[in-house]
Amino acid sequence: MNYHRKETYSIEAVLPFVPEKRRTGKPRKTQREYDGDIINMASTRFILFKEKGVTCIECGVVGSFFAKERQRKRNAYHFNLYALKPDGIEVLMTKDHIIPKCLNGSDTQNNYQPMCIECNQIKGERENPHNEPQYRRRILRIEAKLKQEQRFADAGWVWLFRSWKFGSFLKRKYKVLLEQ
Repeated sequence: MNYHRKETYSIEAVLPFVPEKRRTGKPRKTQREYDGDIINMASTRFILFKEKGVTCIECGVVGSFFAKERQRKRNAYHFNLYALKPDGIEVLMTKDHIIPKCLNGSDTQNNYQPMCIECNQIKGERENPHNEPQYRRRILRIEAKLKQEQRFADAGWVWLFRSWKFGSFLKRKYKVLLEQ
């Protein structure tokens, strides 16, 4: 997009004025004046950045400022969040659908994640493999087994947990090394 930038603001000057999400899922219409321009603060992007942070979940670049901008042929201004890459180049932060809309993903905060525009374009319409249900279940099972090992260790029964039969099963099934 081709934007006309008017001013920049720190994250602390914008995010505290974003309203909390209501139980109905739709935020209140909240407007705030920034140097003579009225900005709608109830944007789903702002709520995402307030709830889930300003860091790209793929590359880790961190949003550093909001720019008050408008599209060339429009009069109304809005905020865009930008991050600075190590080489000083500005990168637009976007709202990404975890499960893309083309795969029947919903337009809810649960299905949004912060992502820089470069990572978002690379991801495209693919679903992030780290969010697939079977992958999440596998991670939860591994974490449960490791917590169980800690409980056995606390009780002095680590020898039972690390027995050859149970340990080889874990290594084969979950590819987890029990010894650090």
